[in-house]
Amino acid sequence: MLTQYPTITQDTLAALALCTNLRSITWIDDCSTTDTTLLAFLDVARTLPLRELTIRTHSDLGETVWSQLISLTGLRKVSIWCMEGPPRVLQGWSGPLGSTLTHLELGRCAGVPPTILITVLSQLPLLKDLRLKGAPASSIPTILKFLPNLRSLDTEYLGSYYPSHRKAVPPVPLPKATRTQQICRACAT
Repeated sequence: MLTQYPTITQDTLAALALCTNLRSITWIDDCSTTDTTLLAFLDVARTLPLRELTIRTHSDLGETVWSQLISLTGLRKVSIWCMEGPPRVLQGWSGPLGSTLTHLELGRCAGVPPTILITVLSQLPLLKDLRLKGAPASSIPTILKFLPNLRSLDTEYLGSYYPSHRKAVPPVPLPKATRTQQICRACAT
C-alpha cells in the first residue's frame, strides 16, 4: 500500500488534524515494532479535545512514546493493551489523570508488583469502570478501598485459579463497606 500511495501517513495525519471536534481516538497495530508513525499520531492527538484514548499494539511502546502519552491530560477513558515490553500501568500518568479519568482498561498487569498497581490506582478516585488483565490477586481488595465510585470491575487476576495438583489457597477477603458506602448502595436500589 505504501508503494502505491507513499504519502498516506502524512495525508492521514493532516486529515486527522482537521477533526477539531474529535473526542475519541483508537490506535491499533499488528506490527512488532513501534515507529515514528505512532509518535506523529500522538503529536496530532495532543492538539485535539480528546476525552478517550485506546491503544492496542503488539509492540513495546518504549520510553519515547510513553513520555508523549503521559503528557495527554483531561482524558476520561484510557485503554492500553501492549503485548511486548514492560507493563506500564499508567506510571507517571495517574496523577495528571486523577481529576478526570472514569474508565480504565489495562491489558497487561502481569508482573507488576501489587504496591505499584495499588499506588497508581489509588490516584484515580473517580474511576467508575476498571478492567485489569493479570493483576496480582492480593492487590484487588486494597484497590477496591481506593475506588469509592467504582461500578464495574472486570479482572482476570493472577491467583484466580489453581491447578488441581496444587493446594488451593483461600480467597482473599474483600474489604468491608463503610457505612457511607452501604447507605449509597441502599439509595441506588
